[in-house]
Amino acid sequence: DLPDDWRINISDNGWTTDQIGLEWLKTHFIPYINGRTVGKYRMLILDGHGSHLTPEFDHICTENNIIPVCMPPHSSHLLQPLDVGCFAVLKRHYGQLVEQRMRLGFNHIDKMDFLTAFPQARTVAYRAQTIRNSFAATGLVPFNPDRVIQQLNIRLKTPTPPPSR
Repeated sequence: DLPDDWRINISDNGWTTDQIGLEWLKTHFIPYINGRTVGKYRMLILDGHGSHLTPEFDHICTENNIIPVCMPPHSSHLLQPLDVGCFAVLKRHYGQLVEQRMRLGFNHIDKMDFLTAFPQARTVAYRAQTIRNSFAATGLVPFNPDRVIQQLNIRLKTPTPPPSR
């Protein structure tokens, strides 16, 4: 059985749609954060997926004092706390659970196997300390933009002046 606060949704092609994004915002994110926030506003860090960029999504965020912040393209590996910390732990632990099943003679993992193993991996990945470390690694809490800037591969070059005529 899945925990009561989990939400699973499907689409025809397996990708998130605008409707799924709105439904997640309204039926999962907003109810989850209500009563868990300090202050009036909440920040929601998003990638640039189109389902997060609709007028309806923005309107619901505004109505609920949610400030959506879209990361620059191809930057989630540096800026998104879940990508930086939690997902790596989740992937590693889930892989270990799959390996255990393989050692027992299983050679296929179906959706039900996944839904059975995932809660165990999730419990390990989403510990309070891992989450805090993830936000620190992205420079969000405590605020420290140098944590990300020092990972950028920026090479400053002095331009060569054009040849004189």
